[in-house]
Amino acid sequence: TYAEPKQQKTPSELHKSWGRKSIFVTDLVSQEWCEKQLDFNLRVNEGRQTETVSMSAGKERHTEVEMEVHSVIPVEVTSREDVLGLRLLNLRTSAQQIALEGIGREIPVFGFISGIFVTGVVDELFLGDDGKLELKELKTRSKPYLPSEAQMRGTRLQLCIYKRLWDNLVGWESC
Repeated sequence: TYAEPKQQKTPSELHKSWGRKSIFVTDLVSQEWCEKQLDFNLRVNEGRQTETVSMSAGKERHTEVEMEVHSVIPVEVTSREDVLGLRLLNLRTSAQQIALEGIGREIPVFGFISGIFVTGVVDELFLGDDGKLELKELKTRSKPYLPSEAQMRGTRLQLCIYKRLWDNLVGWESC
């Protein structure tokens, strides 16, 4: 007898089955440079990655750079509404900081892309000399050489998604 092969869930279906309401931008773009690693993490670890020494160093560097432009006040969150409210407050505060000081770091962005709710954090938005807003993505490296072409494509894609989410949040036309 013939048995139909079991249909595997898509990444979006996996996220929903765990009760997650959004997909992170980094999950979307990680497929660009290592689709198998993303698939493994989604299917075996429910999308959670074990933090490596390199990842810890990257987090420390991000925090260090963030503290150069503003302080962080710990806030207790107890509900999904708190999380959304805090995101909106951080977004508003970041937009104000960009308007007043010309720079903002660790800016939350979110919105729908092709019917999927996507969230992310922009490393840096700043006003360039020409008055245009520019995005910057901080990448830390554990090795002293340039990233692969696939990793660079992933970063460009990440910046494009961040721009689209930001533009939609502030009512600008996106690329």
